Amino acid sequence: MFILKKSTQVRNTLLDSMVQWVGVPPPQDLPGMEQEAFQRLQNELDAACIKAATVLLDRLRLQPLDGSTGTDSGMAISRLFAKYLNFFVNAMERTSLFDVRTFFPSLDRHLH
Repeated sequence: MFILKKSTQVRNTLLDSMVQWVGVPPPQDLPGMEQEAFQRLQNELDAACIKAATVLLDRLRLQPLDGSTGTDSGMAISRLFAKYLNFFVNAMERTSLFDVRTFFPSLDRHLH
């Protein structure tokens, strides 16, 4: 992970891809039991994405992936911040408290 922490561009690219994995709805044609299994797996993926994104965002300097500069760069960075904030909010809303405790056991003492 040390090498990955040093690569700002790679971390930004990974985050950009990862935010698309959270909250994927199940296919409409799945039977009830398969929909439940899909939802359980999606919850696990959401929780894993929260954990991975937390590590990737630690001290990350946000940079636009499209190569914007100047004023456009500032706007692109603001959009990235909003995108990642929405990612966390949506993922946390979708992930049950049990799943969050599984991936972040240190939160237990703050939730009681």
